[in-house]
Amino acid sequence: MKTFKLYLLGFLLTSQLFAFEEFLVGDIRIIGLQRVSTGSIFNVIPISVGDKINTRKSSDITRSLFATEQFNDVQIGKDGSTLIITVTERPSISAIDISGNKALKTEQLIESLNGVGVKAVSYTHLTLPTIYSV
Repeated sequence: MKTFKLYLLGFLLTSQLFAFEEFLVGDIRIIGLQRVSTGSIFNVIPISVGDKINTRKSSDITRSLFATEQFNDVQIGKDGSTLIITVTERPSISAIDISGNKALKTEQLIESLNGVGVKAVSYTHLTLPTIYSV
């Protein structure tokens, strides 16, 4: 009985790995974009209309989008022959203004915020070098 459960678990895990059927991409739809342009997505993803997509190519798309450091979540799906890429963008901070601080210098506060991952960045500074390095 224990062996049967292990085989069943192995089968279920294996079937999930191969659940993505290969298909010919007839169209690409990107859902969830707010600030990032559609064109920048098409420049980064390693697939275009007319290509075949499989599990490996799907992983490559996900990896390339995460490498841009612009997304918290990326999901790949299909609707007929349409490849659907659903993304959740990371929030961005364009500026940090500190006023009224007397106990600590502004520079110390900014360094503390940077230490915990909160910092103001230029949008183009963050994305363009990352996109071209992929």
